[in-house]
Amino acid sequence: MSLMFTSLNRRVEDKRSSLISKLMDLGYTQDCLGKRTRDMTLPELEQIHINLEYKQNEEMGV
Repeated sequence: MSLMFTSLNRRVEDKRSSLISKLMDLGYTQDCLGKRTRDMTLPELEQIHINLEYKQNEEMGV
């Protein structure tokens, strides 16, 4: 059981790191209240990434 938990934690942290990197590439490093991306949870980062992608697509007329 411990091995599964460790593997899951690693995947979550890998996903967080990936999203933080993608958001940084888009120029997003903190929210409007000053919370840094590296302090955010995976669901927070996922939602921000979805919102930014949607906004970009809207601006491009996609």
